[in-house]
Amino acid sequence: MMRALGLQAQSRCLDRKQNSSRHSTAQSICNTSGRAPTTTYLSWQQAEDAPSCSGQGVSLAMPRGRKAVCCYATHRAGETSSHVPGTLDLPPHLADFADPRVGPDLTDILPALSPKQLADAIWGFAKQGLQPAQDLMDAIAAEVQSKLEHFRSQDLSNTIWALAVLKYQPSEEWWGAFERQVYNNITDFTDRDMANLMWSLAMLDHKPVWVLGPLLASASDTFPTFSPNALHLVGWACGKLGYCPGPEWLEAYLKASQASFFQLSPTEMSNIVWALAKLGHKLPAKWLDSFLMVAQWRFPSFSAKTLSVVAWAVAALGHTPSQEWLVSFEHQVREKFNDFSGQELACIAWALRRFGYTHEHNAVFYMLQRQDQFLEADYEILANSRLLSTVLAWQSERGYGSSGGGGSDSAAGGAGNRPLGGSPSDN
Repeated sequence: MMRALGLQAQSRCLDRKQNSSRHSTAQSICNTSGRAPTTTYLSWQQAEDAPSCSGQGVSLAMPRGRKAVCCYATHRAGETSSHVPGTLDLPPHLADFADPRVGPDLTDILPALSPKQLADAIWGFAKQGLQPAQDLMDAIAAEVQSKLEHFRSQDLSNTIWALAVLKYQPSEEWWGAFERQVYNNITDFTDRDMANLMWSLAMLDHKPVWVLGPLLASASDTFPTFSPNALHLVGWACGKLGYCPGPEWLEAYLKASQASFFQLSPTEMSNIVWALAKLGHKLPAKWLDSFLMVAQWRFPSFSAKTLSVVAWAVAALGHTPSQEWLVSFEHQVREKFNDFSGQELACIAWALRRFGYTHEHNAVFYMLQRQDQFLEADYEILANSRLLSTVLAWQSERGYGSSGGGGSDSAAGGAGNRPLGGSPSDN
């Protein structure tokens, strides 16, 4: 009997040792006496094991990842958190902090957040599709600025991406501090961080030339390790910003992008060639021929919009595709004719003329000859002076009337004014 009692005591002691570390934190913060809830900071491992505590505000001092945004979920007094720490799901109560009536609560705890938590918080708003009040955004931006010198490359990338998604334009002073910190971390950006950073700068229409030069030069050394999506976003951002990197950068970019042609989506392919055309680069014919070959092989998956962008970009680059490519392209235009907007048809008409494709084989001209019915696109064409001048020129060539002036070489510039977008990959 004594032996049995001894074994039972050992078992209970072992159980107490295993559970004490898990529940000590919870026991210290659980408040059952009716006092006002308080915010308690826990280490990440403690928070991982702590049970939920009714009526408590729990902030997780997490050293890594975006999980820090969970610390805001239960900050409001008198609320119960059912969120399980350690998951990537953002708490539903996060929406409360986008409400100006609740905003001051978050403003009060901003100074207590680390740079990582601050970056994760604003990232959480953008990821959830929440739009905080202007006063709250100003407060967050001011707090970010005061701590920028401690931001790492990923924090910088996440923060500026969130600002771009939320369409928040910081002050010039804020931009200056941000640019200096980007420069200080210039060799630490991963391909994903770089893609998010460049995309965000383009969306906010901010072109810090003194930073972009060394930043892109540093990235060119690691282009072979970039994902296809990251390559696409960096190229698109350069085109959107109108920033032309040097020839060495272009050579490295072309080599890396060509190796990724089969991994790029049709939208990514069209964005890349659009950006290069917008920047006015003279591209090697070998690269363009390889690009067109892959595009032709994947034509069935191209949308009407991507077809128009590719045609405009290749024509703007001064390259003429093979006759086989043109026949295949024209076939795709006919098949997807009802999907084109007037602007996209104008781009295609302009590009085909630059390619020397005669009106007898031109899908746009074919459409204009139909007398039985008119589509919405037909009326858009008649309202588009650039395309109308091209049509009149064709009619003049066939002796149908006086010339209205040939299509301008800049007729398709509008295709580049509506980029196909692209969102940064999640970090």
